[in-house]
Amino acid sequence: MPAMEILSPAGSPQALRAAVASGADAVYFGGGGFNARHFAQNFEGEDMARAIAFCRQNGVRSYVTVNTLVSDLELPAVTAYLKELCELGVDAVIVQDTGLMRMLQSLAPELPVIASTQAAANSLPAMECMRRLGCTRAVAGRELSGKELRALCKDAPLEVEAFCHGALCYSVSGQCYLSAVVGRRSANRGKCAGPCRLPYSMGGGQPRHMLSLKDSCLAAKLQDMQRMGIGCVKIEGRMKRPEYVSGVTRLYRTLLDEGRAPTRREVERVGTLFSRAGFTDWYYEGRTGRDMFGMRDERVPEKYESALAFERACVDKWTPAAAPAARPVDFSLSVQEGRPARLTALCGGVSVTAEGPVPEAARTRPLAKEDARRALSKTGGTGFEARSICCDIAPGLMLPLSALNALRRSALEQLPAPSHEIPWVGEAPSLPPALPVTKRELLCIFQSVGQVPDNAVRADCCFVPLHEFETRQTEISALRTAGFALGAVIPKGARDKDFALLSARLAAARQAGAKRALIYNLGHLSLCLEAGLAPVGDIGLNVYNSQAVAAMKELGLSAVTASCELSFPQIRDLHKCLPVGLLAYGRLPLMLSENCPAANEFGCTGRCRLPAGLTDRMGETMPLLRDGDSCRTVLCNAKTLYLADRQEFHSLRVHFASLLFTTEDTARCAQVIDAYFGEGDAKLADFTRGLYTRGVL
Repeated sequence: MPAMEILSPAGSPQALRAAVASGADAVYFGGGGFNARHFAQNFEGEDMARAIAFCRQNGVRSYVTVNTLVSDLELPAVTAYLKELCELGVDAVIVQDTGLMRMLQSLAPELPVIASTQAAANSLPAMECMRRLGCTRAVAGRELSGKELRALCKDAPLEVEAFCHGALCYSVSGQCYLSAVVGRRSANRGKCAGPCRLPYSMGGGQPRHMLSLKDSCLAAKLQDMQRMGIGCVKIEGRMKRPEYVSGVTRLYRTLLDEGRAPTRREVERVGTLFSRAGFTDWYYEGRTGRDMFGMRDERVPEKYESALAFERACVDKWTPAAAPAARPVDFSLSVQEGRPARLTALCGGVSVTAEGPVPEAARTRPLAKEDARRALSKTGGTGFEARSICCDIAPGLMLPLSALNALRRSALEQLPAPSHEIPWVGEAPSLPPALPVTKRELLCIFQSVGQVPDNAVRADCCFVPLHEFETRQTEISALRTAGFALGAVIPKGARDKDFALLSARLAAARQAGAKRALIYNLGHLSLCLEAGLAPVGDIGLNVYNSQAVAAMKELGLSAVTASCELSFPQIRDLHKCLPVGLLAYGRLPLMLSENCPAANEFGCTGRCRLPAGLTDRMGETMPLLRDGDSCRTVLCNAKTLYLADRQEFHSLRVHFASLLFTTEDTARCAQVIDAYFGEGDAKLADFTRGLYTRGVL
């Protein structure tokens, strides 16, 4: 069975030392920018070089996080940063942005790339897309069950990494826009403010922390994870203290080495260092519910200080490697009458030769092989170690000891220094030709076919939920007869376990007249193509730069929606080698979750009668919707995006604009559609321009 890697967080130099001292096989850390923990101490300049060298010196792999979305204007800076990492010999980079993945295939094809959990590669088809974009490993989502992970490991086209300990996000990773919308601090840009840890109320009830999940602890599942073939287990915590890193890493190292489950006392000990009202393993068990939720008690337990002191002592008594291991070198000495003495050194496939003086006839004691070997073996402090010494010395000759020492020094100095540098090709991939914008299409996305008004026939496509092609065939048939252009909305969170049903439904939708399908995740792409539907990428694909647009084109999308976190000028300036649009109306989906707040609060009735939504501290109510006909929920923005009256919107060079209808009735939908055709004003008293005018931090 292949060894499973333990990957530990290093948010500071002290945490890095703690991780290495406690038995991590690899560590992950970020630089000052372009990483998803912007507020960690991080590593810059010489600190980054020292961190990578420290890891190499101690036999630990270094993974650097470059796992944020990057704008076109930032691409030169992040390219220079990645080049520096290659020069330093980093072992891998962790990446979210599909545009960066595309670039790295050309810039540094030998650099291992790990698809971040933010890339939402939570299914076999999604992992295949990551492989096509050059990734060698993908981090599975925290919400996947053990059964799903086992299936991934069995058939995944690349190595699977999974979280084993640490904080859980309420939302599926990469699909949370709550922090960005509330305060411009984008989770996809490494600046999440953690609004899920705040209290919310529902249905007039008391405020409660109903989006704050307990930390995960899968220590008891570690042996199962190794047996199923997970290549790496990851500990979350770059914002945590070094003592936390030490204690958690040492626990998982011990359990993996000893092949056993943890004791209750061991779990309690790491819980003393940090937990949120205990731990949970329910996602791994395939469960959801109220018992998964909890908050950090600010009153630290009595044993907290002693636990910190114990961890500090463990790290302090650890001694790092003093220097890199010596490189083996093979010497071959030739001392012959009338010729200069020659010493050949062979190391790592490289052979060099040094010449010395011509030996003289021995007046007293001739040079013996034992004396020559003794002199040549003295390589201390050079970084080399003599593995073998072959001496061909003619009899009766003398060579001074100083000459032998000089030969040894000269030969070793000629050997090239060990290089861990990763080759940098330096040629960014070109972009396909841009497509002209001759007409801007209008796409309407409905929460239900019952919302579709008569004037929606003017739209270029009306997308309705995929399951309604099966459950509401009469209404669908009537729309088709009336001349509506139809498309299907695939549930945002659908994964492998849902795909057999989705494939059948997509085929039925195609038969019922659908021409396009709206996808929120790359895992849905192959399903659409197999069903003969044109895949249109939604905002969940987080297309943030021109290279990402090109990546979507190469993967096979027919069109893509720009990230909702881009500004108007950024969308305008995208190189559009594929039809690119933007979300122009509606309640922005803020979170996609496996957990249903209504079921957690009131119990599941089986009829999915969701309450109006969650109410925050400011009295704003955010609607809750079902994700298709699944039990996943989508939390939507309290305010509705409206752009019909904005000049910037009308002057954008985009190929389509999408109107997202969620809580609107048919009359309101008709009014909005007219407004976007330039007929009337459908602006509400309380609306938003989204992030298009504000941008994100």
